[in-house]
Amino acid sequence: MKYMCNTLAKLLTLLRHMWLPLVVIILLVVVGISMSAVLHAMRPEPLWTNTTKELARRVKSEATQSLDITLSRGEFINIDGPGGIVIGTITDHAARQRLLASQPFRDCTFGCTGWMAYSRLGRTLPLDSSEHVSGHARTLLSSATTPDSSCIIRFHYLGQTLPDKHGSPDLDIICLSQKTGAFIYEFRAA
Repeated sequence: MKYMCNTLAKLLTLLRHMWLPLVVIILLVVVGISMSAVLHAMRPEPLWTNTTKELARRVKSEATQSLDITLSRGEFINIDGPGGIVIGTITDHAARQRLLASQPFRDCTFGCTGWMAYSRLGRTLPLDSSEHVSGHARTLLSSATTPDSSCIIRFHYLGQTLPDKHGSPDLDIICLSQKTGAFIYEFRAA
């Protein structure tokens, strides 16, 4: 019994000297968790970008209503800013023709090109078929980036021109194979 009283007395003595550091540590933990929760709530996007959502926000719905999405991949933390790609198919031939006859982007404030042959872009855009895409999505990517495919671009600032691989990547691009219906939407930044 004397041993328990002695141990209890030592513990109380230790706690008298440790109460301030313990309170400070607990307060720091609470403040850290609170700040993390506030910053998480204020952040508009997760650490990845929902590319399908960006497609719906930037492209008219009639342009994508027949789209069957195979791959949607986005990233928020990137050296060039947020970006992503959607790969899919538009199997309805009439829907493909309507898309190619229209201007599919919702906002062309800073300019949009008309539909042009993919071969006119050279090998600059969109993703090369050497990109890390596998399976059926890789086949679609290859099909949508053939010389007979058509592409359209939306620029993100005035005076922007078709970039090369080292130029400004701030744009949206859609490429569509008229033969197979393979569809690519890629955006970078903005």
